[in-house]
Amino acid sequence: MGVDYQNNRMIFTGDSANQPVNLYTRPYVAAAYASIFATTPIPSLQNRTLTLSELSPTGAQIAAALAQKQSSRTKTTTETLASVNQKIETGLQNGMPAVLAYYCRKIWGTGEQGGMLGGDVWDVEGYDKVGVEELVGGGLLGGYREISPAVKELFGPQFEECQ
Repeated sequence: MGVDYQNNRMIFTGDSANQPVNLYTRPYVAAAYASIFATTPIPSLQNRTLTLSELSPTGAQIAAALAQKQSSRTKTTTETLASVNQKIETGLQNGMPAVLAYYCRKIWGTGEQGGMLGGDVWDVEGYDKVGVEELVGGGLLGGYREISPAVKELFGPQFEECQ
């Protein structure tokens, strides 16, 4: 969603520097699933929409943690919501699969992503949640798949604008 961890660069979209983004680690998701299904009778889960939230840093907090990890200032650029909206429209018209990344950046930049949690947030009792410094600087952040050449080609020029 606009973070180049390896090269210490970040693309903010709209107000994503100041808006929270809901994040969670794979171990937290696993612990949540285990606790949900091990401790909750099926009838009490019926008709519920559960959400998870381990941490909700702002873009600025992510950039600060990245700068601390890399021991240098994170290079950034900001894309306007009008620009990302245009990329979403163009991507949809052209059947571009990577358009979802633009949409995710948009809803972070407008504050909608943080507001999507709803009121039924499952909290894993006794679980030691990570903070953004641990996630970025503590080695907990890892790739889950290779980034495709098409995605690199799409976002590469924008990362080059980071200063």
